[in-house]
Amino acid sequence: MPKRNCKHAKIQDSVEIVIRAEPMETMDVLEFDEFMATFTRHQLRLLEAVYKVGEQWITRTQIARTIQRKRIGPYDIACLRLLVEKELIIESTKPTHIAGSEFAYIYMMPEAVAEMVQRWAEYRDQQRVEVKPRKPIKFF
Repeated sequence: MPKRNCKHAKIQDSVEIVIRAEPMETMDVLEFDEFMATFTRHQLRLLEAVYKVGEQWITRTQIARTIQRKRIGPYDIACLRLLVEKELIIESTKPTHIAGSEFAYIYMMPEAVAEMVQRWAEYRDQQRVEVKPRKPIKFF
């Protein structure tokens, strides 16, 4: 398991990645809510798939299964790259023995981001208010 406060972290099969400083630590829930509003439902589904595995690495194939798909397509890959650019998840590679590929992409959500996502989800639950339908009225 990689250390969160290091610039470099060793993961399985001696693959090394660089972990950036997590900007989520400086955001409050309202700022994070505005930030999350910029993502599509599909991007949020991919983010949720990575969130659900906890502090473990997840492959694209596992992400596809989580969102009930056979495989990840080009749009999904672009969405994952966007989530990496926005520093919500970390992307790395690991060696693989699959024919035609020397490595597989793997993803993980840093703990600081996961904690912010949890606070955001709790905030969203509190904000949900049942809208009661109004009785019809006659103006004239």
